[in-house]
Amino acid sequence: MKYLKQKYHLLLYLVLGSVGLVLILAFSEVTSNAEARKSIFSSFGTELLAVTFVFLFVEVVFAIRNWDLSENIQDLITRLKHGSSANDFFQKQPDLDRGFHSAKKIDLCGVTLTTTLSKRLSTLQARLFEGADIRILIISPLNQTLWMATKRSERTKDIVYYKRHLDSSLRDLNHLWENWKLYQKTAHPNKGSLYIRFLPYAPSFGMIGFNVGDNLGNLWIELYPHHGGYDTPPYFLLTPEKDEEWYGYFRNQYNAMWNSATEWEGYTNIASLSDQASIGQVLSEDFFLSGRPQINEYLSSASKIHLLGYSLSRTIRQYSGIFTERLFHEANIKVIIIDPEQEGILERMALESVAATPERWKSDLISTKALLNLISKNPANKGLLEIGYLPYTPSFGLIIIDPDSPTGICVVEIYHHHTPGPNATFVLNASDDKKWFDFFKQQYDSIWASCRKDGMANTTEMAPDG
Repeated sequence: MKYLKQKYHLLLYLVLGSVGLVLILAFSEVTSNAEARKSIFSSFGTELLAVTFVFLFVEVVFAIRNWDLSENIQDLITRLKHGSSANDFFQKQPDLDRGFHSAKKIDLCGVTLTTTLSKRLSTLQARLFEGADIRILIISPLNQTLWMATKRSERTKDIVYYKRHLDSSLRDLNHLWENWKLYQKTAHPNKGSLYIRFLPYAPSFGMIGFNVGDNLGNLWIELYPHHGGYDTPPYFLLTPEKDEEWYGYFRNQYNAMWNSATEWEGYTNIASLSDQASIGQVLSEDFFLSGRPQINEYLSSASKIHLLGYSLSRTIRQYSGIFTERLFHEANIKVIIIDPEQEGILERMALESVAATPERWKSDLISTKALLNLISKNPANKGLLEIGYLPYTPSFGLIIIDPDSPTGICVVEIYHHHTPGPNATFVLNASDDKKWFDFFKQQYDSIWASCRKDGMANTTEMAPDG
């Protein structure tokens, strides 16, 4: 209706302008004895034409403004009819560069903040030296807290994943902490501050605040998903001007969590906290894995891999591609299986199993050796593959990845008897489970020493016999 009215206005102005133009042209040719009428009508036509153009100009200007305004009004009406849309409220992962580089106050809260700290470490250090005040909240390295985070993740049994991420964050924070302490000893340090605390639980949301408490401050909130959806979590922005109530709510949430957290005192003390992580009862359902261990990412970067099992036929088949790739990158791989030439051992294995015969076990062992031999003969190999044959049945299977590294892991599979289904399996971490990690590492070395060795050929040499 409004646009139709505007069309009538434009048509009216066009008619009036045309009349004015006609009057000017018509009376410009009248005779001299009609000079009075010529003057009157010419002036009238000129004025009519001028007024028409003025009003036409004003109408056009206001029409343009009204078109923009009408869109905003229509959008408001739609919102009032249908309510606010979550698509309008939740946002994509924000670009926080400007906030990190300019804010005088920076507040961070998350589970481990591994990605944020790794990406922003140099920026945070620079901001500290320029006088910014920084507060950081992450979870405690105690096992109970790590299990809480693990249970709601995609890897509900893989506590090692969170331990590695948290350890990376702790190292970054220690670097930041030590450099800041050194800077405080310089001649003219700025008045920046760094505070780090540990939460005794995994928060349900992450927070990044810039200049919180100021009128121009803002808070970014990330809602943490459960068991999936980590690629596109919900984010939303709160500002004191537009979101006074909820801005204050989440600001108070941060302060409440901060007050319940434990103060950081440097990375060396974190090690002592991890040593105390065994306090309290750990349930067997939390300790033993519910399925096959997820170790692909650890194997894919390993420089040493040690395997122990009856025949390892499934394990070698499953990871043969990774073993081939690691040998190309100069990895050393040791494999221990039962000696297929020991008939008495094969019969004992058959007695311990549900239905497998000695012939079936021997066939599996020969297949494993053949596959390992095929892997070892890849001309691109730069590493070393060795196999040891065991003259007895082990009581457990082992997969030890990077046994000499502080980030190494050990998968222990306790062999059962006369029972179908998976074996009881658990995972040890070299840094957090040092005592038992070293125990099983030494067990592997002892078992290896009792094996008959078989060197696997590679491009440069044969493996040693001893």
